[in-house]
Amino acid sequence: MNKRIKKNYQSVYFLRRMTIIYSCVIVLSWAPITFEGLFFDGMRLFGIERINVFM
Repeated sequence: MNKRIKKNYQSVYFLRRMTIIYSCVIVLSWAPITFEGLFFDGMRLFGIERINVFM
């Protein structure tokens, strides 16, 4: 019983980790297209002073 729960927990953890890695890959693949636009829109919205803090 305890072994089965442990195995199930490991598989769930593995699935979650794979999902996080996969989503990170998707975000990184989209980054060159969307990130610049979002970043410069953010600069216009919040002002350059606040963005300089991040850089």
